[in-house]
Amino acid sequence: MSWPPETPEKWREAALNAFVLVPFMFVLCFGLAAVQSADAKLSLIAASAGAIMILAWGGLMYVRGANAESDMAWLAVILRLFTKR
Repeated sequence: MSWPPETPEKWREAALNAFVLVPFMFVLCFGLAAVQSADAKLSLIAASAGAIMILAWGGLMYVRGANAESDMAWLAVILRLFTKR
């Protein structure tokens, strides 16, 4: 599959693939945090944050299609403004 997808169907397919990968990413993040001797509660928080980000990205791709890329760029700019010290 080429990136970015050319048709709305391809965007939906990419979003559904992201949704399928969420459980694997959750387990991987939890495992990596645990291997680094993190507390179980902190490991769960890190894995949950990663899962929420993937779900939000996939949902945005599913709903907005080709416009999702520019939306994510604007979201990154806005988040950077809040995290800048």
